[in-house]
Amino acid sequence: MKNEKVREGLKKVEKLAKKEGRPELEPDFDVDLYFLCECSDENCGQRLKINLQDYTKIHKSRKRFVIARGHEVDNIEDIINKSKNYQVVKKYKAPSENLVMLNKTDVNNK
Repeated sequence: MKNEKVREGLKKVEKLAKKEGRPELEPDFDVDLYFLCECSDENCGQRLKINLQDYTKIHKSRKRFVIARGHEVDNIEDIINKSKNYQVVKKYKAPSENLVMLNKTDVNNK
């Protein structure tokens, strides 16, 4: 959620800069940023260095998430890409729609 707010904020800045005719104020989408790990551990606060364009491409699918290496949970997701700083997983099992609250879990979900 926080990661999406960063991306949305940059899109708003870009739109405003174009509206005002100020190209020098447009954000550089070819920049590396530090996004929060999107693993299944709701207490994880690890930051991952990732290019904003790459992050945007990954999230064209709502089932894909950027996580730290080693934070995958085999019984709900598959690793579909690995890089030096992060890996991308695709969830194949989603929580119930009527889920009210997540349980505390560690990244190993044992």
